[in-house]
Amino acid sequence: MLVNKIKTFIQALKGECIKFWFRLIKERIISNCRLCHNHENEEIVVSLTSYGRRVSVTLPFTILSLLRQTIKPNRLLVWLDKTWNDDNIPPQLIELKNCGVEIRYCDDLKSYKKLLPVLNEVDKEIIITCDDDLYYAKDMIERLLKAHHERPNHVCCQLAHGIKLENQRMIPYNKWEEEINDVNGTLVFPLGGSGCLYKKEFLNKDVTNYELAKQLAPKADDVWFYFMGLLNHSDRYVLPYKKDALIPLDIFYQVFHHGSSLMEENISQNLNDKQIAAVMKYYSIDLSDYC
Repeated sequence: MLVNKIKTFIQALKGECIKFWFRLIKERIISNCRLCHNHENEEIVVSLTSYGRRVSVTLPFTILSLLRQTIKPNRLLVWLDKTWNDDNIPPQLIELKNCGVEIRYCDDLKSYKKLLPVLNEVDKEIIITCDDDLYYAKDMIERLLKAHHERPNHVCCQLAHGIKLENQRMIPYNKWEEEINDVNGTLVFPLGGSGCLYKKEFLNKDVTNYELAKQLAPKADDVWFYFMGLLNHSDRYVLPYKKDALIPLDIFYQVFHHGSSLMEENISQNLNDKQIAAVMKYYSIDLSDYC
């Protein structure tokens, strides 16, 4: 327990140091970083969402880390619900729009906003989903693209859990193997905010049916997207471990405000298991049929 607390504290310090450093070099990043418009044979769209205090407290730093990538995306989309508009978004975001970042306003689809709206706008493009409270290492897009080119029919991600089965049945989420790496297959459960590469063709046509998603998995977009890929017989691959590939930017706040994290709420109340069961029942999914 003490070791975990120390690790959490170190991660929190790293996040604060990154934010401090980005404040110092922000102008340099903004002046030097532009999105790419000439990738050969493929379009890359990075998509993320944000809400509440994160829009001003962590989102700008996440965007800065995405603007520094060794391979730049063609588009970087930020989806905010319609309580936001060009008149009330933070000045930091207005500044980042000058780098080509697109701030878009849509219905409040909660955490689903990072993927559902962009799926209605793309066809063959590569989509990389991210979270609004993480720093991404400069080679995140490069690593995901390399994995995609080697495994073109896989959903590729930087972070995933390993689903565990007993007697061909899925055991509770809290007993899965955490943070597996360099593994592919049906039992890889991607965490979409880690930096997760999708294509529209990987996902079942029901994926954009938010009313159904809200009914079956209202607080678990990763559960919904996992099964939408499974139903389309897409495979999954999680990249090899890389130190500091992801660094949280908001740990101190989350430690002192329990329940502020959707992931924490789902785990503490076993909501993931209930939502997994609901999706599997609706689609009559037997996981052993896909293994």
